[in-house]
Amino acid sequence: MTYVANCSFGMFKRSVNALSPPMPLRLGGMPVEEYFSRASLKADGTPAIGMRALPSYAQSAAMPEGAPGDLLWLNSSLSRIASNDVSLGRANNIGVVFADYFAPRPTLFGLMFDLGFTPDGQANLPNQFDALPREGCAIFLSAIARLRTAETFAQEVLFTVVHELGHVFNLWHDSGTPPTFMTTSRRDAPFGVPAYWFRPEHETYLSQCETLRFVYPGGSRWGERGDFGPREGSPFDLPKHASLKLKIGISEKEFWPFDPVELDFTLRHDTQDRKTLTLPDVLDPGYPQFVLWITGPDGSRRRYRAPVQYCCNHATLTISAGKPFRRDIPIFGQSGGYTFRDAGRHEICATLIAPDGRLVQSNKIDVYVKPGRLRSSEYQKAFGALRNVHIARALFYKSTTSPLRIERALKDTVKYASNKSVRSTVQYSVAVAFLRTLKLGTRVHRERRSRWVRDLLQAALDSGNLGSHRERRARQHFDAMS
Repeated sequence: MTYVANCSFGMFKRSVNALSPPMPLRLGGMPVEEYFSRASLKADGTPAIGMRALPSYAQSAAMPEGAPGDLLWLNSSLSRIASNDVSLGRANNIGVVFADYFAPRPTLFGLMFDLGFTPDGQANLPNQFDALPREGCAIFLSAIARLRTAETFAQEVLFTVVHELGHVFNLWHDSGTPPTFMTTSRRDAPFGVPAYWFRPEHETYLSQCETLRFVYPGGSRWGERGDFGPREGSPFDLPKHASLKLKIGISEKEFWPFDPVELDFTLRHDTQDRKTLTLPDVLDPGYPQFVLWITGPDGSRRRYRAPVQYCCNHATLTISAGKPFRRDIPIFGQSGGYTFRDAGRHEICATLIAPDGRLVQSNKIDVYVKPGRLRSSEYQKAFGALRNVHIARALFYKSTTSPLRIERALKDTVKYASNKSVRSTVQYSVAVAFLRTLKLGTRVHRERRSRWVRDLLQAALDSGNLGSHRERRARQHFDAMS
């Protein structure tokens, strides 16, 4: 029986309608959904995928004009148009959200949503996006328009739609020649009609969509393919890069699973000359080149699971001797829930595959995940405050769709944080979340939120517990508001 899914297209904001491609979406003279029907033919000649593209843009996807185009808001937009029955264990509705640009990475062409983050044990939430993986994707129109002519803009948009929908069906990137739909888009020009196909191994994989949870949307998480597709390999046997050095650090060495722990990265070019090195900006777990590895108390090693997979970001980062690149991520949460669910000692390291294929491996750090203490009032208060779904998402995404609820819960969250360092992280992260929502709500709400941002940043800076990278970012935000 053919897997049938409704494919809805939605505009993240109504103001991006001017850039949107006309409906129905056709590439090379063919509806985009037809490419999946033809690529998923079974032995009897019938398609395993029967995608039905809805004929008009879904109005329910539109967010307020002041909403930031970040991961939390985009995921909320997707949830509105997908609206799947999670009890079925698969996605009968998949969505494509067209947005202006992705705020954290404005040059990104597209991304695919995996399971989102929600604190464990939170059920029946509105617009829930942590119950089914691979429900849809987002396409960023202004990012594409900047690198394409008026004549090739729609062509690139539609190619990216097919590419990201391929990831929704858990297809992997194609680095072979000639190019295919699963080849990452070029910077200089779109691929033409000869690239409008899927490789035989991709077609064989898609042909099993009816019954294989590794293929159909809403089944397994991204990258989990069993024996039916390429496995996520280990990079540790690759030759080591001579001059690139990666160092990681963590804001807390001992913490409870719900504490908002941040992991810091520093990438250096260890060379005697003053030459700069330009690299793809992929220092994020949402890219396959960069992986966090976590070894648990039982000695088993696993990958950190990002809630999103990024595609075609042509941005670069430049490093040189004395000018490293720094970034931090909230490691306490991942795709589907909390990262650390078992108490005990854990080891963390990171790997980066450089453009030349050589490995950059970080140092290893040991952390201790504290067991719950149900009879401890300190634990109970921290547990209740930090597992508040609106607070937890704000700390992880550094954004919020519920600023008024955050305001009401914030006082207890700061008060009951387990120590001064966690308290400072809460203040900093919520301040950044509020910064992204300063255009939302009434004038009174916006002015009050602005005061909260300044007060939170000042308190975090005064604590001296942020660490050098977050302290520098907090100072930049504070000075910009002064």
